Amino acid sequence: MECQPVAGRGDDPVAGAGAHNHEYPEQASGQGEIARRLSAAIASEPPPRPYTNPLCLRASVLNIWLQYKLNTQARSRRMKLLIDTDAGVDDAQAIMLALCEPGVDVVGITTLTGNVHIRQVNPNVLTILEVMQRDVPVYAGCDRPLVQPWEDAAEFHGSDGLGGYRDRPALTRQLQDEHGVPALLRLSREYAGELTLIALGSLTNIAMA
Repeated sequence: MECQPVAGRGDDPVAGAGAHNHEYPEQASGQGEIARRLSAAIASEPPPRPYTNPLCLRASVLNIWLQYKLNTQARSRRMKLLIDTDAGVDDAQAIMLALCEPGVDVVGITTLTGNVHIRQVNPNVLTILEVMQRDVPVYAGCDRPLVQPWEDAAEFHGSDGLGGYRDRPALTRQLQDEHGVPALLRLSREYAGELTLIALGSLTNIAMA
């Protein structure tokens, strides 16, 4: 069966090309049936769920925007951070970034055994504070895991945890007398509703708290 062209504009084959119908009658009939079935299926579908409704989506976007504005205003005060760390190379970078952030107030640092032993973690944190010339209270925490035997990560961080950092400045800052676990609890009460705890190392101090 041949295609039945629709008459074009005049005898110009180019002018009439866009109006040619290249469908077989059976094909057109089949497509009409598919269209009817599709329309019936759409009509039988349940109404859109709330989050697919355009009005609900607009309300959700507005709510997110309002929450963002409120949070931005609330954070006009400096964000309070408590950092719990085992002070390898990665933690050192994170601590320095936090200390450089103008909207952040690091209220304390708790240490624990992790990447390296706490005997090395403590001077690492104090060294970071010396380099950054910042005074932040440092509290020594747990010196061993609760269950599993401790394994260091010297192959990644070096035996000193800072990749063999040689030109360390003389330490003028000291550890606090308070243990890291009660310090964590005290600071969380002191800055209730404001404090953000950043757990960079093992979670031993947090588990003990």
